Amino acid sequence: MAYKKLNKENLLYNVKYFKSIIPINTLFCAVVKSNAYGHGIDKVVKVIDKYVDYYAVTSCDEGAKLRELTDKNILVLRGFKNEEIEKFSLCDLEVAVLSGIDIEKIKNLDKNFKVHIAINSGMNRLGIKSNRALKQIIKNINNTSNIKLVGVFSHISDYEKKRRVKGQISNFNSLINGVDKKVLRHISNSGTSAKFPEYALNMCRIGIGLYGYENKNLRPVMEVYATIIDKQIVRRGEYVGYGSKARAKDNLVVAIIDIGYAEGLPRIYGKKGYVIINNNLCKIIGNICMSMTIVDVTNINCKVGDNVIIIGESLDYKITAEDIAKDCKTISYEILTNFTKTQLSH
Repeated sequence: MAYKKLNKENLLYNVKYFKSIIPINTLFCAVVKSNAYGHGIDKVVKVIDKYVDYYAVTSCDEGAKLRELTDKNILVLRGFKNEEIEKFSLCDLEVAVLSGIDIEKIKNLDKNFKVHIAINSGMNRLGIKSNRALKQIIKNINNTSNIKLVGVFSHISDYEKKRRVKGQISNFNSLINGVDKKVLRHISNSGTSAKFPEYALNMCRIGIGLYGYENKNLRPVMEVYATIIDKQIVRRGEYVGYGSKARAKDNLVVAIIDIGYAEGLPRIYGKKGYVIINNNLCKIIGNICMSMTIVDVTNINCKVGDNVIIIGESLDYKITAEDIAKDCKTISYEILTNFTKTQLSH
């Protein structure tokens, strides 16, 4: 059965790398949304908890699960649904306020709330876009006894373009002008924190960088493995796999491995993809199946039961989520979160 492993040493290395570049008085917020980007939220938190100040997730359910693992501050970035309101207070979760309507929903309840106001600084996804609207929300909060304003935040849409970063920082600072200095200000993500530490403000939210991507100084954390479950001889001219998409130009030996798109390996990766078997780079042949993949092992010394590296490295070869993403014309985030259903090895 296909499985994944968490490289704890690499995870700690990445945490310490960011702590070394983030200003000393800036809080470290670890983003563990979507099951820690597919890595397993419980496993990740156990490794990094003593090194971080805050966590961020995108749903109340994730926040509630996380609260069972840590007593650190937890911010839910995507706001709330009406049916979730009680759980926010019960689990001591800090909630993103996306508009004045959110304050109206909670200001008269017999429960206490800690909120961060989302600011739209230029990404145009979520948040308040005018200083006037922000002042009205803060005024409304100040007139309540059960809501505490903890932070104001935004999100950098493209850290690789300095002009875009500076523009969003300028917009953010302009919009929050007048907000109490004691309120946390946070906008930097992994890429911005590494490239522009001067914009760290009070807190940096480290997501994809925590798991080893988008920075050459980092180390990939997720390793994914499969097993050879069968071998077949394919004669010249015969077809391989679904849809007759692959045809043998010569006699081949193929290995069938127990991972497919149901376990997270993208179907499109079959066009260009490779795996590592016994320190050999082996090409995928034909369409990747739901729970199996066919690999060319001609002239490779291997047998049923041998381990197969999907993401990871051997003595001479290495495959990362970024490599797979490039061949699939997507991003490492999508590849990593695809493996959420893959069993996490202990």
